[in-house]
Amino acid sequence: MRIAICDDEAAQREYLAQLAGQWGEQRGEKVSLSLFPDGKSFLFRWEEEQGFDLLLLDIEMAEMSGMELARRLRQDRADVAIIFITGYAEYMAQGYDVRAIHYLLKPVDKERLFAAMDCAMEETGRRGQRCIFVTDEGEISVTLQDILYAEAFGHACVLHLTGGRQWKVKKSMADLEVLLGRFAIDAMRSHRSYLVNLEFVAGIFREEAVLDDGSRIPVSRKQYREFHEAFLRHFHRPDILRPGKRRQP
Repeated sequence: MRIAICDDEAAQREYLAQLAGQWGEQRGEKVSLSLFPDGKSFLFRWEEEQGFDLLLLDIEMAEMSGMELARRLRQDRADVAIIFITGYAEYMAQGYDVRAIHYLLKPVDKERLFAAMDCAMEETGRRGQRCIFVTDEGEISVTLQDILYAEAFGHACVLHLTGGRQWKVKKSMADLEVLLGRFAIDAMRSHRSYLVNLEFVAGIFREEAVLDDGSRIPVSRKQYREFHEAFLRHFHRPDILRPGKRRQP
């Protein structure tokens, strides 16, 4: 689990990092920690990679409060789990507005933090399967369920993700198609150069498909019938109305 700790007090950051490391050891969970002294430094990193599963976030910080940072993340449709850390109980109601997993008062109790992190790990598991992809700049971790569509680019492909993110990865379209199928993600070719996650399709027309975020994807004549039938099958699946079904907000 990739965990970010954002707190303007160095001692508090180190204390939370120590507890998070202990939690990982007890749960047998590999933990990667990144520490940030303020909201702006976290946002700078987030805009580059957006790969964190959990954010331990102090509310009372100078310049940008933790609550303001959380609202920015939710406006960008970020689904990182958030646990608020604060010294004031009156912030509790606001935490619900940004879908915080938990709300912990300082000084942070170890067992309460561990219980909150257990909830975050469960939530992260529900969000989807993460896989490593190779890019020209290095390796990235991507939640497969966040892929809107992929576009062929020679022997590589460009992944278009929720929140407007894009990555050119060293994987063929055929290999990506197999990978998504292995994790039961309904993805279908609308065109020989486009592979679309049917979960995000808002509508299909004769020459294009429109996704929830407004993207317009070509649909070839050859693929139209099969693509349209796959779309209908997907939205008639018996699990489509189950609680927790991921749809882009």
